[in-house]
Amino acid sequence: CYTNNMQSETEIILLTSNNMEGNGCKSFIELNKPGCKISLMLLSSDYDFDCFNFNGLSKNAIVIFDFDSFKNDNALFFIQKLTQEGIRTIIYSQLSTPGLILKAKQHLISGYVSKHSSPDCLLSCINVLELGGFYYDPIFFDLLKKISSFEEELSLTQRNVVYEVLSSPNKSLKEIAAQLDLSKHTAEVHLSNIYHKANVNNYSELLTYFSL
Repeated sequence: CYTNNMQSETEIILLTSNNMEGNGCKSFIELNKPGCKISLMLLSSDYDFDCFNFNGLSKNAIVIFDFDSFKNDNALFFIQKLTQEGIRTIIYSQLSTPGLILKAKQHLISGYVSKHSSPDCLLSCINVLELGGFYYDPIFFDLLKKISSFEEELSLTQRNVVYEVLSSPNKSLKEIAAQLDLSKHTAEVHLSNIYHKANVNNYSELLTYFSL
């Protein structure tokens, strides 16, 4: 795995709790990117990511995070921490909810690939990350284009409200307000303005507006 911009070997780490799926993914990458240093890191499905030792990861590593195999609510925060540590990370998941995609984009997570897509998408993602870029699965293109256009009309707080609504559609507005350290009334005002800008009338229509 060498690029014009990076002379050292790229280390690829598959982080999963599913041994069978992880080994299948590892074999596929080894077959298509011979010479790469690829390792499989198996953790329990309820692993406490607060205990993870970041010192063992090379800054040149690309971590492929099998999002579906972990039940821990802190999984997304862990991925954000990997990014903060300067480690390029790919979310590899069957989950393609607009909220999760937007949160990944918001926190500058390097890559997001759907397991429903061709395995070649994962290879493309690795290649782009090796060159220092970002790669989001092409099936997300229309959603990201819509979001980018819509974000220009929103304040930072309004964007955060949208992210929380789309990430946790079953949460009440009171819970979303508490998550963002807002009063319920302030959250209602922001949500009303968001409805107006999206040209929708209610919560359900907003979710439909941003559906894939």
